[in-house]
Amino acid sequence: MGPVRFTHIQDCAREVCQVFRVQDEMQDCIATLQSLDDILADLRREFAKIDEVGSQPKRDSKSEARPHPTKGYSGLQKSLDVDKARRQISAREKAIENVKKLISERRQALGSPSPLVPCQGFIISSRNEQLTCEFSFFR
Repeated sequence: MGPVRFTHIQDCAREVCQVFRVQDEMQDCIATLQSLDDILADLRREFAKIDEVGSQPKRDSKSEARPHPTKGYSGLQKSLDVDKARRQISAREKAIENVKKLISERRQALGSPSPLVPCQGFIISSRNEQLTCEFSFFR
């Protein structure tokens, strides 16, 4: 039973580690999804406010912005389908981009200047224990 026993122990340990790795990755994906859902909800509220300002007196009640319910991810967490979670993350990111685009277009149509929005990234450089942060803004 010599070497076979150690191979079996290695295989069992590898399988357990893989399960924990998938669970950990799923937790990260769910946290990302919840964060993206919050961002998307805020952007949709902002769009609804802008839409109210620029709306015409005659407005169909069906076209009014409806609040989007927050989604529970317990089923996704149980399934441990990381690929599905990644697809959902990608879909949320695209939805955020689209709503930002709609907000920008609506603001341009209304002629109101868009507020300063920070760019995608910022630079933090460290030299001789001195931190320098540079933020870029655009309209």
